[in-house]
Formats: sequence, C-alpha cells, structure tokens
Amino acid sequence: MPKDRDTIFVIPDTGLVLLQLETEHEVPREEYFSRRVADRADAGGAALARYRARRYTGISSVQLAAELGKRATAAPDRFHVRYARDLMLDDLKHANVVLAGVAQSNPWRELFRHQLNFHIDWDAHASGKFLIRNDHPRAGEQASYEFLIDDPVKRGFATIAYTHGLGHDGRALLLGGTTSAGTQAAIEFLTSSADLDPVLRRARRSDGSIGDFELLLECVLQANGSTDIRVLGMRTEGK
Repeated sequence: MPKDRDTIFVIPDTGLVLLQLETEHEVPREEYFSRRVADRADAGGAALARYRARRYTGISSVQLAAELGKRATAAPDRFHVRYARDLMLDDLKHANVVLAGVAQSNPWRELFRHQLNFHIDWDAHASGKFLIRNDHPRAGEQASYEFLIDDPVKRGFATIAYTHGLGHDGRALLLGGTTSAGTQAAIEFLTSSADLDPVLRRARRSDGSIGDFELLLECVLQANGSTDIRVLGMRTEGK
C-alpha cells in the first residue's frame, strides 16, 4: 500500500452480528454509518442495551492487525486500528484501508461492492446461512456457493480483495470469511509467501506496482485441526 498516507485497519463489529441474529433483522448500512442503530424500533430494548454496552470482535482480526502493525516498518506511526462502529466515511476517503470481516460484521465493506466480483451475503432470517456470489463466473466456476453452519464437511469460504480506495488515490485490502475459520484461512493465505506470491506476480503492472486482484477461497477444516485451502476463483486487473 502507498506509504504517503495513513493506513487504517478496521476491526469488525461482532456485536452487530449478535444484534442481528437476536432480532432476525439486518441493520441497514445507512443506519450503521450514521450511528442510528440504537433508534431501531424492531429491536428489543435488551438487545440494544447489550449492543451499546459491548464491543466484541474476532480474535483472528486482532491477530492480523498485530501482524500488519509489525510489518509497517516504513511508517509505523501512520498505521492505526479502528473499531468499525467508530469509523467515519471521511476516514475511508483519505487513507489506505484494511477492512476485516464480511458485510454482516463490517458494513463499510458494502461501499466497495461495485468494485468486486465475489461477495459473501448473509441471510438474517436463516441463521448461519451465507450465499457466496460470483457476479461473472468463468469456466469451471459456479455462479453461487451456499454455506451452512452445520455443513458436515466443515467447508467454509473466504474472499480477499485488493482494490482502489474510495478517494481513488489510496488502496483498500478487504478480507473476510463465512466463519472465523474462513477468516483465518484468508489470513493464512495472505501472510504465506508461497500462496500469495503467484497472485502478486500475476497482478503486477508494467511499472512494478500491484494492480487490483480478488480471490475466492474454499477452506475445509480437517480432523487434525489443519485447514485445506483451495482457490475457487481469481481475478486480476485486466485479466
């Protein structure tokens, strides 16, 4: 990412996930961005009270924030961690950004949807159900993949995307999964040079910079605790 500006790591709001599961209603992103979630009439008072009082997030995202912080050696004072609930739109317009989590836990991700091909969409009315959408499937790819929390194969999905920021002069890195294991798989892929280097070579521009790229990953949890990761789809700038 360009080093001439701040980089903001946005940690997902797991409290938002819990609120939506309890009320079985998705919080519109406009309400979240304007911090009007507490005004929702369709949510019980107890659920809202818990949401306001608690700031939960996934440990995998915290681990990634710590890892990226250690690697920000060129400008460590320009690397900042922000909770999704505290972010402002202007923050995304004037900085590089790393968004962890899917739209269910990090609604800011939806602002980048039109730039992406792979999406993980959650159904608030079907607990644990996600639909992974592929807007423009290629040969050998499916247009959609379904994830269920009780899948006996213990299969999950994750996405990684590197694209331009909302202000078009910064860069954005987005990653998230259908479960914490899916997010962890994305982190493992992102921090493994053996996995990531071939993607970066394919995405490298003629001037040496890294262009946009996207990955859709499938991860299967094994009995020994390891995770098998397979690339289901890849997009790179102009290819």
